[in-house]
Amino acid sequence: MQLIKRIFAYNNSSVVGGQETYLLLLKKIFNNHNFDFYIVGSPESISSSRCLADLNKEDILVLNGNKSLYDLVLVKKTKQSSIYIQHSDINDSQGPVYKKIIRKFLLYLCLKRVDAVIRVCNKCIPDKYAKGKITTVYNGVELKTEVPRELSGKLNLLMVGAINDNKNQKLAIEALVHIKDATLTLVGSGADLESLKSLAIDLGVSERVHWAGFQDDPTQYYEQADLLLMLSKNEAFPFVVLEAMAQGVPVVAVPVGGVPEAVQHLDNGLLLDGYQPEQLALAIHKIQQDRALYTTLSKNSITTIKNKFSLEQMTQGFLTVVDQVLEKRGVK
Repeated sequence: MQLIKRIFAYNNSSVVGGQETYLLLLKKIFNNHNFDFYIVGSPESISSSRCLADLNKEDILVLNGNKSLYDLVLVKKTKQSSIYIQHSDINDSQGPVYKKIIRKFLLYLCLKRVDAVIRVCNKCIPDKYAKGKITTVYNGVELKTEVPRELSGKLNLLMVGAINDNKNQKLAIEALVHIKDATLTLVGSGADLESLKSLAIDLGVSERVHWAGFQDDPTQYYEQADLLLMLSKNEAFPFVVLEAMAQGVPVVAVPVGGVPEAVQHLDNGLLLDGYQPEQLALAIHKIQQDRALYTTLSKNSITTIKNKFSLEQMTQGFLTVVDQVLEKRGVK
C-alpha cells in the first residue's frame, strides 16, 4: 500500500523502554521511505518537533501504551482515526488488586473509542476487550547475523533492562554461586542497584559481575554474550529477547507473558519451570556440556527472527492495520 497520511504517535513515559523502542523502529523505517511519522509527548529525547495541536482530521493518531490511551481517550475531542498499541500483559501481577481491576475496566471502556488495537503478542490482551478490533503484530528487530555461534570458553551471561525486583537480576546473581566458570554482565540502572551489589559481595561472586549501567545502544554486549537471561516476573513481549536472538545469542527464560511465543524449549532457547537459582544453574550447565546443542540453539534463534520476528514483518503488520482503519473511515 502507499501511505499518504501522516502518523502522529503519542507516548507518555519518563524513560525509554520497550514501547519507546517500538516507535523508534517504526519512525526509522518510515523516514527511510519518505513517510511522515512523528513521535509526540514524552520522553523529550525521542519526541519530534511537533505536537498534537498539529493534527488534522485526516491524520492517523497512534496511542502508544496505557498512559497514552488514558490521557487522550478520556478527554478526546479530535476526530482522527486512532490505533492503540497494547505493549503490556493485562494480567501483569504488579500492584494492588484494586488497581488491576480499575485498569482492566478503564481499558475496556477506552478501547470503545479507538478504531483498532494492535497487541505485540497474543498474551497481551484477550479479544473480548475489543471484539473485532484486535490484531496481533509481533515486535520485530533487524537481523544482525546469519552465522550461528559456537560456545566460547568461559561462559558470558547477559541481562539487559532496568535493575529492579521485576527484572529479577537477583536470581542470576544467586545462580552464579552454582556456576563457577561464568561471568554475568548487567546492562541497566535502577532502584535495586546498590542492594544487588551488596548481595553479590555477600555471596562471593562480585568479581564475576560486571555492572555496565544504562546503555543507549547495548549492541556490543549482545556481541560479547553467550546467553541472554530473561528472568522477569512480569513481561509481555520484551525486545531484549528478540535483540539477543537476532545476534544468534540463545535465551534462557522463564515462560512469562508472550515469551513462549518466541522462545521454544530446546529449539531456540531454554524455558525454566520456576525461579530457583539451582534450576537456572542446571539449565546453563546443560548448555555448557553440549556445545552442539548450543550451536543448534543459536542457529534456530537466527531462523526464528528471520522467519517470524523481523522488522519488515512488524512494519508491514502495522501498515496493514493502518490501511484497514483508513478504509473503515472512508479516508483512503
